[in-house]
Amino acid sequence: MKISKEIGYVLLAEMLILVPSVSHIVLSSRITSPMRIPLSIISAVFGFIDTFLLLYTSFKNPGRCSKCFTSEEQPAIVELGQETFSLKVCPTCKTLKDLRTHHCKVCDYCVDRLDHHCPWVANCIGRHNHRQFVLLLIFTTLHSCYLLIVNSLEMAFLDPPPGNYGGEIILIIISVVLGWSLASLLGYQLYLISKNMTTHEHRRKLFKKNPFSTTFCSNCMAFWKMTKEQYKFAQNDNKC
Repeated sequence: MKISKEIGYVLLAEMLILVPSVSHIVLSSRITSPMRIPLSIISAVFGFIDTFLLLYTSFKNPGRCSKCFTSEEQPAIVELGQETFSLKVCPTCKTLKDLRTHHCKVCDYCVDRLDHHCPWVANCIGRHNHRQFVLLLIFTTLHSCYLLIVNSLEMAFLDPPPGNYGGEIILIIISVVLGWSLASLLGYQLYLISKNMTTHEHRRKLFKKNPFSTTFCSNCMAFWKMTKEQYKFAQNDNKC
């Protein structure tokens, strides 16, 4: 299965979190300044939070819809605002799909408010774990920035020169590469949040005009509250 192969990506992601944290704690122990203790504690806290969010996102049910394995469900027409949309039956799961529910070919399930399938957590990102995924991006980006700044300061001020800065230089390079990648993905996710869109909707251009977007503040509140979209069935009472 593809999911089992992605376990390696999850382990690699965990290593990219823990190895820099542990390495920084070890390197900080060489510093004679009493600042080494709070610096090590902050690095350990970042590592703990990042690990918790990674595992939570990975193991949390993203919002999988139950498979009916029947053909009783029928397509339906719904009204959202002044527009009407057609709800379709998933040919694999045999269930009526919500407007924001889509089938993931990797997980082989329909997922409520599917954003994308992320191999780094071996799971889909959907209604029930999307917020934790964004928090993971926020904290790992901050962690990378922290390691970049602190290791630079340790080289410049805290270690009495001359010193062996090989470890700090490696951590700085890792922080720059990871920080840039994570910040780019985080920026894209924040843009989608401001528009009340998912990655799936944005990349596939599912709507000519986004029916879920209102104001910036309302879109952000809808994401962090993960408010379920409300619409009226125009033809029948079938529900996803």
